[in-house]
Amino acid sequence: MQYVINSDIINPDIEYLSEIYTGIKEYKNDDLFSDNEKNYAAYIFNIYNEMLKKIQEESIKNLYEKIEKPLIPIVAQMEERGIIADRKRVNTVKEQLE
Repeated sequence: MQYVINSDIINPDIEYLSEIYTGIKEYKNDDLFSDNEKNYAAYIFNIYNEMLKKIQEESIKNLYEKIEKPLIPIVAQMEERGIIADRKRVNTVKEQLE
């Protein structure tokens, strides 16, 4: 979801997203719920809701829903299994880009 909003930021951590979207700089267990897992889930859910608002404000919800969101399981599977790459072709493209 973050990538749709700002593709310049790659692999941000939860604390970074929280600071940007909620103003909370770090996660603290302040016993809002009876156990830490529920509190952390609420923390993540709050970030998600703020990111969703941003997507709607910037009129990029269609991009997220129709293109990015359906790719999530595919990219996750690629990360888990890996991909096969032709080393010669990769090196050729690398040389062309340099």
